[in-house]
Amino acid sequence: MKEKAMRSGKSSRKRRAPREEKAEGRKSVGVKKSTAAEEEQGEDGDILQFEDTFDDDFQSEEDEEAIDGDEAADEDGARGAAGGSQTERRVYRPGVDTIGDNEELIHDASAYDMLHKIHVEWPALSFDFLPDQIQGSRNVFPMTAYSVIGSQAQISSKNSITVMKMSQLHKTKRRRRKNQLDGDEDEAEESSDEDSDEDKKKEDPLLESYRIKHDGAINRIRSMPQQPNIVATWSETGRVNIFDVEPAISALDRGSRMPHPDAQKPTAVKPFFVFSAHKSEGFAIDWSPLQQGRMVTGAMNRTLMSWTQREDGRFSVDPDTFRGHTDSIEDLQWSPTETDVFASCSADRSIRFWDVRVGKKSALTLSKAHEMDVNVISWNRIDSHLLVSGGDEGGLKVWDLRSAKDGESLPAAFFGYHRKPITSVEWHPTLSSMLAASSEDHSVSLWDLSVERDPEEEAALGEVLPGAEDLPPQLLFLHMGQKNIKEVHWHRQLPSVLMSTAEDGLNIFRAADIW
Repeated sequence: MKEKAMRSGKSSRKRRAPREEKAEGRKSVGVKKSTAAEEEQGEDGDILQFEDTFDDDFQSEEDEEAIDGDEAADEDGARGAAGGSQTERRVYRPGVDTIGDNEELIHDASAYDMLHKIHVEWPALSFDFLPDQIQGSRNVFPMTAYSVIGSQAQISSKNSITVMKMSQLHKTKRRRRKNQLDGDEDEAEESSDEDSDEDKKKEDPLLESYRIKHDGAINRIRSMPQQPNIVATWSETGRVNIFDVEPAISALDRGSRMPHPDAQKPTAVKPFFVFSAHKSEGFAIDWSPLQQGRMVTGAMNRTLMSWTQREDGRFSVDPDTFRGHTDSIEDLQWSPTETDVFASCSADRSIRFWDVRVGKKSALTLSKAHEMDVNVISWNRIDSHLLVSGGDEGGLKVWDLRSAKDGESLPAAFFGYHRKPITSVEWHPTLSSMLAASSEDHSVSLWDLSVERDPEEEAALGEVLPGAEDLPPQLLFLHMGQKNIKEVHWHRQLPSVLMSTAEDGLNIFRAADIW
């Protein structure tokens, strides 16, 4: 898949099954846009801010009535919140169903434990979570997460790496409000009245960030697992850059915009290593999870090179490229258990496995792994014999490497739910049967391979919404509401928390009951 970026600005048994519903002749209520956190403005006017998805305050009587009406409509499916019109509720299927002029998608807020939206001036094609040193149980709200994002600005000189700290990530208040309404109404009203402005301010999500100037738009950004402050970027200029973003992380840890007097100013950080021998633009890059400083990079001109870190902290790149792919290299993944083994996928429709100890030719090739370009791959870090791939045709395929053979092999599992290209895929870091995928159909899907259809349980649940009967039983959850989603990643320290980046910003969320 050679489609680039968003620089132009165009560009059953289910736990909380897809909760985007299609409602005819009805407007979404109780979901309003408002600013819920402090705003950060960088030197060049780059604005980052949270959007309060669920309008936590619910101060007006009109809002309260709208919420009550919406919940009543959701329970009996009889009437809309306004006008008393008959409402037809059914599951919306991306790529299959269409939205009419008098229809609007309404999401089920109770399907999320947490959902926060982040707006940026320029969209990001890629991001990565940064591990941190925060101690204690990470499943307790409010949560804190660090990340790096790479911009895709319309003006090349405006591009930057943003090192970001998201804190006070509370459970969605809209969900808590629903729980209150299900209980004692008098107690809920009293609790609401007692909330002070100061308490509400303390519960707003906080966003702090530093921007580091970058030469050209960022196609992909990844941090080294063993040293999260070491960040690699693939630039549209055809260069791979290595940055040390420690000054920005340290300043965010201190909770102050004023860096230590002896430290480098975070916004003045420059790459300490720049590599241009690929002689082409690229997207594929991955750090080894087992060996510090080891990395592989792949470009659109089929060059594939391995990196090692020297004792002085700089890098050596083997100029002899790995040979085998006949088209653009789209993604790379190191083995989670074998230090010298990595996998690659390509627009030539193949997946190749390499052992750096035995030369520059692939040790195993899955030819014609997909009907079209193979865009992304992910290696299961718990069950290391499993690898998942996503293709331009929209298919997800799970490969069991214990039975894979050179040439054309059959996948262990195939999911053809998405109808447009898969843009990102990643296994859950602690649940070996679960994975997340994003697609150009503007959705993120969560899957659990261990789930099977149970007719008896389905009968016990009663009637399902129209459209749900056609969904795969392994499809647990569908996140929508973003435009042109490019990447999704699990946070490895916050159980089942995900973040996705798209043309219109980033979402950080956790689906209810999936962790």
